[in-house]
Amino acid sequence: MFVSRRLQFFLPCFATALCQFMPSASAAGFDPFAGKSSTSIAMTVLIATLLAAILARHFLLRYRDRASTRVSRQIIPDTLHAMQLDHIHNCILPGSYDGLTRIDYAVLAPVGIVCVRAVTATGKISADSGDPQWLMFGGPQPKQFLNPIIQNEGRAAALRKALPDIPVFSVIVFTGRVRLPDALPDNVIHAAELQAWFNKLQTLHDPATKLDAAWSKLQCAALTDTATLRDFEAQLSFS
Repeated sequence: MFVSRRLQFFLPCFATALCQFMPSASAAGFDPFAGKSSTSIAMTVLIATLLAAILARHFLLRYRDRASTRVSRQIIPDTLHAMQLDHIHNCILPGSYDGLTRIDYAVLAPVGIVCVRAVTATGKISADSGDPQWLMFGGPQPKQFLNPIIQNEGRAAALRKALPDIPVFSVIVFTGRVRLPDALPDNVIHAAELQAWFNKLQTLHDPATKLDAAWSKLQCAALTDTATLRDFEAQLSFS
């Protein structure tokens, strides 16, 4: 069972405090409050109540965060459906150089194919577009993760390799309660801005041609068999 760092610190403290105030069963005749003053009993009850409250709050927050994450992740497919944009979720393709790459969402837009990188995060992001690693502040310690701009460029390159005559665009979409820096490029957005981003993209670029044929080609090129999925998971484990 997962236990947060705070609980790992507080649980031993509360257990020690309880042991100081609770008499042993043998000495007390199996009555936990035998021979104890009203002050000791009150302290024992108070500590037990505090411990129960902390545990309840911990698991309630975990449940709320998981529920919130599921809802926030659903924003991307819901937006694509609302805009009537065809898309492939978890599209696995041969990498631009070697191996396999998985594209979170490959989206058919009037101006070309959009490669969407979905990132679920909670907290404040500290990042620069050229940094190989980004930082997320939202827990006991900051978490590092790969720069999704650089990461998604590799995925977009795999799409360009599969569809050399079709424009391919990259967008990084954050879901969850996250605060992004102001200095990031326009293609790094929150999920709530996704529809506006697509609308702006279509005003900046002319409609592409041969999209239907390209989309059919991509659907055929996408690797969905069990052996490919197993190879991709093995690739992730090795890296």
